[in-house]
Amino acid sequence: MPKYLVRGSLSLDPVKGTLKEGGTKRREAVSKAAESVGAKIESIYYAFGEDDVFAIVDAPDNVSAAAVSMSVTAPGLAGSTQWYRSLSRLECSQPRSDPSACATN
Repeated sequence: MPKYLVRGSLSLDPVKGTLKEGGTKRREAVSKAAESVGAKIESIYYAFGEDDVFAIVDAPDNVSAAAVSMSVTAPGLAGSTQWYRSLSRLECSQPRSDPSACATN
């Protein structure tokens, strides 16, 4: 199942919810939203800085990932999010017609 790296910034309502319910309850709510479209939250990390939350999400496809994004932002579980489709080393190692499709670091 494809993995997505998610960066999130919390607006005022999600911050209030996290303070009131705690990070564990907030994760449970986000996990429930993800599972409703066949996705799974692998991990969530709270952070200091420009972004407040980082997560790894397993989702069947881009449409499911978009559904998770909307299902966590619409009810105020998160503020804004940026989603990045992650490629494994194996995916980047497979022969491609365009070898530049996977850049190396």
